[in-house]
Amino acid sequence: IVAVTLSVHAYAQHKKINAYKTPSHFISLPRGQVYTTQMTSHWIGSIEQATNFLTKTLKPSDMFFALPYDPLYYYLTNQKSPTRQLIFFEHTYIPQAQEIKIIQELESHPITHIVLSNFFKTDDHYRGTLGATYCPLIASYIFQNFTPVAQLGEWNDAPGWADHHGVTVLQRK
Repeated sequence: IVAVTLSVHAYAQHKKINAYKTPSHFISLPRGQVYTTQMTSHWIGSIEQATNFLTKTLKPSDMFFALPYDPLYYYLTNQKSPTRQLIFFEHTYIPQAQEIKIIQELESHPITHIVLSNFFKTDDHYRGTLGATYCPLIASYIFQNFTPVAQLGEWNDAPGWADHHGVTVLQRK
């Protein structure tokens, strides 16, 4: 009886999982190759579009800086982050001294591009707005030294963790 119960349960799980194994749930990037039920097909399309842009644009010696919270791009492009700090939101409270250290880290690496997701500017007090409610020095550094070269993904609606993801890619001036 136990073997039959386990077999029936395994078969039911297999059918449930296979229902999501569709192209709209698949991250087809070389370092992706995973099905996900948590993200919309638009979100997947946005990250694939941005990753493909970075892969085609960056030279092997180039590095980029992704913020406010986009370490997925480091993984998908097989790049290292130029700084240990991976999350930049109002609630993380990054003091001025740490901002200065982060900028120094960015200057010590060949940072040619910035990946700025649409989470950088929200009305949410938890996340805040880059430059206005958190990290004014980093925002100033970015906007003085980099210029937008591409806007990818969804920008028409408020960003969410699993939908409406968009990025602006900025290039060093």
